Amino acid sequence: MGLIACLVLMCSGIASAGRVSEGPAGWEKYIDKDWEPERFVWLLGTVDPNIKGTFRVMSWESTDEFIPYYIIFKRFFEKYYPNMDVEINWGVEWTTYWGKLPTMLAAGDIPDLIWMHDTRVQSYARRNMLLSLEDYI
Repeated sequence: MGLIACLVLMCSGIASAGRVSEGPAGWEKYIDKDWEPERFVWLLGTVDPNIKGTFRVMSWESTDEFIPYYIIFKRFFEKYYPNMDVEINWGVEWTTYWGKLPTMLAAGDIPDLIWMHDTRVQSYARRNMLLSLEDYI
């Protein structure tokens, strides 16, 4: 779908904003933290706020590590894209993640947002599996 294209950031729970359902256990205690997303930080262009679909995220972060990201995704999509569903796959074990990701990419089952470790960027870039964001910055 490419709402944010592929934002490379230097998950096995599932949350599905518009409708972000269950988050990592204990996330509610952080709800008052100042992790409010600003639209200009997230968007690389103009996207219709009435867009419908599913935005998919995959990360190896543990539940505790993922809480700030979960809150940001939840607030952002509920505020700016209320018709979007968000599917978040967090807590994917490290080795499983690096086996699963290339398989998904090769099959065309591409998440909208992935975590990319700096030690892996060059390898994925050489295989044209990442979208350069230089034209959007």
